[in-house]
Parts: sequence; structure tokens; C-alpha cells
Amino acid sequence: MGLLSEQTESKLGFQEIRELLVGRASTVSGKGRCATLQPLRKPREAARELDRVAECRDLLLYDDSFELAYTGSVDTLLDHAAVPGNWLTTADLFRIVKWLRMIRHLVSYFKTRREKYPNLWKVIERIDWNRQLLEQIEQLVDDRGNIRDDASPKLRSLRRDSVRASSDLRRSLQATLRDAVQRGWSDASEITIRNERMVIPLKADFKGRIKGFIHDVSQSGQTIFVEPSAALELNNRIRQILAEEQNEIIRLLAEATDRLRGEIDALRKYEQVVTRLDTVRAKARLAVDLDAVRPRFDHTAKTFSLVKARHPLLLLKPGMNKDNVVPLSVNLDQDQRIILVSGPNAGGKSVTLKTVGLLQVMLQSGLLVPTDESSEFRWFHAIYIDIGDEQSIQSDLSTYTSHLENMKAMQTALDPQALFLMDEFGSGTDPRLGGAIAEAFLERFVASGAYGIVTTHYGNLKNYADRTQGIVNAAMQFNPSTLSPSYQIDVGVPGRSYAFEIARKVGVEEQILEDATGKIDGGEAYTEELLLKLETQREELEKVLGENQRKNEELRKLLQRNQALSRQMKEQEARILRDAHTRAQGLIDAANAKIENTIREIRESQAEREKTRNLRRELENMLPEPPAAPEPAPPAPQDGEAAPELLPNAEVREGDWVQLKDANSVGEVIQLQGKRAVVTLGEMRVTVKTKNLVRIKRPGRKDRRAAASRGSVMINKKANVTTELRVKGFRVEQALPVVQRFVDDAILAGLKEVRILHGKGTGALRHAIRSYLSSIPEVNSSRDAAVDLGGAGWTVVSLN
Repeated sequence: MGLLSEQTESKLGFQEIRELLVGRASTVSGKGRCATLQPLRKPREAARELDRVAECRDLLLYDDSFELAYTGSVDTLLDHAAVPGNWLTTADLFRIVKWLRMIRHLVSYFKTRREKYPNLWKVIERIDWNRQLLEQIEQLVDDRGNIRDDASPKLRSLRRDSVRASSDLRRSLQATLRDAVQRGWSDASEITIRNERMVIPLKADFKGRIKGFIHDVSQSGQTIFVEPSAALELNNRIRQILAEEQNEIIRLLAEATDRLRGEIDALRKYEQVVTRLDTVRAKARLAVDLDAVRPRFDHTAKTFSLVKARHPLLLLKPGMNKDNVVPLSVNLDQDQRIILVSGPNAGGKSVTLKTVGLLQVMLQSGLLVPTDESSEFRWFHAIYIDIGDEQSIQSDLSTYTSHLENMKAMQTALDPQALFLMDEFGSGTDPRLGGAIAEAFLERFVASGAYGIVTTHYGNLKNYADRTQGIVNAAMQFNPSTLSPSYQIDVGVPGRSYAFEIARKVGVEEQILEDATGKIDGGEAYTEELLLKLETQREELEKVLGENQRKNEELRKLLQRNQALSRQMKEQEARILRDAHTRAQGLIDAANAKIENTIREIRESQAEREKTRNLRRELENMLPEPPAAPEPAPPAPQDGEAAPELLPNAEVREGDWVQLKDANSVGEVIQLQGKRAVVTLGEMRVTVKTKNLVRIKRPGRKDRRAAASRGSVMINKKANVTTELRVKGFRVEQALPVVQRFVDDAILAGLKEVRILHGKGTGALRHAIRSYLSSIPEVNSSRDAAVDLGGAGWTVVSLN
């Protein structure tokens, strides 16, 4: 027995799946393939087909779908063309043109998407596309399906002659007709065609007035159609031209057919590819309608697990959808290969079996299935089913006999690569005897290593499943208050029959139910009571789980709300920062403009000393001040030295003794230059901003020499480490304040030359720095560094 017997098709509803596919195919050949769809022979073929269908489903959902514009079949045309001596008609060639144009579209469509849909591209790349063949046929047949006038020089000449002769004949006949009308012999307004020749209508009463050949008579007998003798020669000429034209067309068609015959193998492959693509797209369209997925599929796996599986035919029933078709979850593995399902009649057991069987057949036929993507499918070489009443009047088989026949056939065929599905196992005869026989069969089914699902009411089978490795009890959930199934399976416990609940629901007298209770075997009554307790506990547990799920959902919503608020706060913070940046940029732009104006005025004033100082003072006020750093505490005086007596808030004048704020250095002011002062420190002379000086009481000679010595050491140390500044990568508005502080410190330290690294780049930063340096009186010059020392990327500054 193969995977899909006729009985399996009928019971599982696979024929209906085929019909659904046929309705979603476009081409004649594709519909034919879908109508005869069979499970694939090898698991790798099924895996590849599943990948193709999954790609095509994504294509339909998220891309512009490819077109199958020509839906007819070209098989018969190719068969006819393959015979030497045959030629295709103009209409046949026009169909071939439309078909080849569709092939061209498919090749172009998937060639641009071969990386996105690699599995579909593997189907298309089998086509060895012959562009010249289509172009040659298009040169013969136009877009209306007619032979082109320029298909050959001879045809062009013949058609030109035909038009000229027809025009001459029409003019001659029109003149004859007008004369006949004037004479009252005819009341027609136009010439007409009879027997493919131009004639004029003439009243029958005037027969013979115009010499010629009568081709036809009207039904009333009142009109005759005459070909005048004068038109006979022209008509004959036209007929001769048309005959020659038809011969030329046949010659051209024969040549085109010969070209097709030479490519017949490639053309047949084209047709196979179109059929395959159409079939894959039909499967993908069904997958979209079913919301089906490609589950995990490993033909070597030992696990067969359906998660949230739905019966596909139920999903497509009117009024049904994914929300109101209850999902089913089933798990079979090496330790739990067979599930024995029990429960009430109408509890959904048969639907469960059909869902499992149909989805497995669909998957092995290369169809996506309506399950969760976490479902795990394996490969079965055969599926055996025994579902429903197989009683046959013709063969005189009872229901039980039919069940026995099926069980016997399965028992001899089952192996670890088979799946069996049996409904009402062992029913149809005396329960005690039938149950015993069913248990004996079930022992052999378990020993075979096969996978399966069995439904039953027999208590002995439930006991057997409870004590046997490889088979497990399961119960179909049932709502006794509504007498409706929930289509959920609880694995691990047998199901109750709900016989008394159903009887009570339909109105059976309570006394009858009490009498029946007394007749139940004690063991059975205990089992039923135990199952009732287990079910009650399960319902309570489900309520607790439901409450937990509700609280988890509330928590999830709160988390989402908090995340949304956090995003809003971040967005608001970013908006505030953007606004602040915009305002700051405005201030910087204004400062840059002021800098440029100041530099220009300095140049225009030809560097007048006083004006230069004033402009530089304004420029310093415009530049943003760097963050104030904590002033270092002046070094403590050495042992035996007296700290100088400070005179704060006193204006510094020439001749005053002062102390530098950042050191113990003391010296005498020998010259004032605006906001700067020239101070002697021992043997050194430095220029310092007056704001960095504090007046002190004139020290004694000894203290004067010691302080000057310490200050000289500190100044020299400072000068040794600040001869270079690097602002490469800075913007102009960032670099200028840094350059100002650097130059001030260099002047304070008495340095004669410093270097600034700004890089080459666009030159904007170098230009701004040198423009600023030109405004400082203490700067003698600024120039490029030597080529081997950085060139134009550095500015060397010479100081007074």
C-alpha cells in the first residue's frame, strides 16, 4: 500500500485539496498538474518543494507577483510542429508568440530577483532562453495576429499589387453602379462581395441591362448581384494575386515551423517550467488563503509534533477563519509513538485524526500547512487509516468485519516509517470480545514501532496504554454544559464518556440514571469518579493559568506604556538639545562674523597700534570663554622663606612688585601694555595679563632672589611643554578660543616660537587661525612649516 490510497484520499479529503489548487492555477497544464497531485516520492524532493512554495508565498505577500499572461496549452501545437512537413497556421504562430513573450517575462522577472528567491530561480534557470527565436517569429506575425506586410519582399510586392488592383476595380464598379442608379436599374449605394468577387446589386427587372456574370440572387428574388464583363479581368487579377499571396504566406509559415522544430526540446522544457511555476504559485495562493507556513521538516527525525494545527478544509468553509477554528496540538516521539484518545462521541476525535493525516499528506505533497512554525514533521512512507463506517452492502461486509480487515492489513504492513490513524478501534461487536481482540492487535501495533493515533471507548485499552511503554492515554476535552467539544487533547489521562451528563442534558429521568449508577461495575465507577476529580482539578488549574495570563497581559501593557513614555521623554530631550544647538550655532555664527569684520578692519587700518588693541579687545570679548578651571594653589614657600605680603584690589602700575596668581613667582613691573604688563623675573622678562597679577609689598633682597629663582624654574618648565597645539579636526568656532589661550600662554612664558597643527583640509581652519594671529601685536609672523616637518598642515608662529 502506498502513501495515498484511494481510501485515504476519500477519508482525509485530499481530493478536495486538489480541487482548491486547480481553482488557484492559471494555465491549462498547471490545472492538470494540480488535478493529479500526488505526494512526492523522496523527502528531499518534498523539502525543496516546500522551500519553493514558501518563497512564492512571500513573493505573493510582499512583492509584485509574476504574470502568466498566456493560460492556454501549447503541447498540441508543439506536437504538430514536431512532425516534418507540417506547418503551423498564422493563429497558431500568434499563440506561440504570446507564449514565448510570457516566457521572456518570467526569465527577466526572476533574473532580477534570483538572490531574493533562489529556489524559484533554480526552476527558471533550467530555461536556455532563445531570444532570436522569438524575434524571428515577431518579424513574421504582428500584434493583431496577422502576417506582416514586410515579412518578405515578395509578400510586400503582392500586397501592394493587390491594393492597387482592388482600388482600380472598385473605381470601375463604382462608376458602373452610379450609372445604373441614374438609369433606375439599381437603388444600392455601395458595391458588395459575392463568392469573393466584387459585384454590383441590380434590380431583377433589369436583368441583362448590364452584361456580365450573375453570382447570386437575394432571398426575395428582387435583387441580383452582377459582375460586369468589364470587371471580370480585374477580379481575376485580384484572385490570382491573392492566391500567390497565400502561397507566399504558407511558405513563410513553413519556414517558421521548421525553426520551431529545431528548438522543440527546448520549447518542451519551457512548457514544463511554466507548468511547475504555475503549480508552485497555486500552492502558494492556497497557503496565503490558509495562513499556512513551512514547518520544521526533518525526514530523519523521530519526533512528529503538531502545534496549533487547524483542519484546512474547515478554515475555508464560509464563515470560518483562523479565529473560530480551534487549533489542535499533538506530539508523537520515540517514547510516545502512539496516543490512545478516549472521550465522548462527537468530542472531536474523528476531526483530530483527519487533521493529522491530511496535514501530513499535504506536507509530503509539497504544500504548506496551517500550523505554527514550531511544528515538527517527519517522513512517513505510508499512511494507514480506518475512519468511519465502512459497511458495504455490495460486498456484504459489516462494520466490524471492515474494521477487522483494516486491522489485519495494517498489522502485516506497519513498521517504524508508517503512520496509522484508527477511529473507534475494535468497535462494532460485543465490547468484551471486541476489546480483547483490539488489545491483541494494539500490542502488535506497538511492537511494530509505527506511529499512530487511536480513538476508543474500551476500558481495557485505556488500562493497556497506562501500563505499556510507547503508548499513552489522552482525553478529548468536552464541555458538558454545552455538550460541545473543545478539540483539545489532554495527554496523560484517559477521557470520560460523559454518558450521564449527556443523558441528563437531553432530559433522561433522574431515577433511571440512579438505577444505571447502581449497575456500573465498582472499578469502572471508581475510574469515572477519579477522572472527574482530575478534570475538576484541570479546570481549576486552567482558571489559575487564565488569571495569570490576564495579569501578564496587563503587565505587558504597562511595560509597553512605560516604554512609550520613555521614548517620548527621549524624543523631547533630543528636541530640546536640537533647539539649544540651533541657538548656540546662531551665537557662534554671529561671533564668526564679528571675527571676520574685526580682521578686515585691522587690515584696512594698516595695523595702527592703538586701533589694533581696541579691535583685539572687542574680539576677545566676543570669543566664548572656556569653562573656568580651578586656579591652582600657589606653591608653599620653602622653609625659612617669608610669604610675600599681598596687596589685593590694588591697581598694578609700572615699578610695582607683583606675584603671578598661578605660582610663587614675584617680579617687578617695568612696562604696561593695555591689559598686559612686562614683568622681570630674575634674569627673565615675561609679558603677563594684568588680571593674572597681584600687587605685593616690595620684598627684601634675599626673598626677592629666592622667589625670582623659583618662578624662573616654573616658567621654564611651563614653556617646555606648551610649544605645540593640535586643533586638527576642530571647527573654526571650536578652535579659535583654544588658539587664543595657547598664544597667551606662550607669550606669558616668553616663548619665541610655537607650532599649531590644523591640517590641510579645505584650508578654512588655517585661514581663520592665521587671520586671528595677524591681529595680535606680539605675533611677528605666521608661516607654513618646512615640508619635511608638516608643510601647510602646520603654522609656525614667531613671537616678540
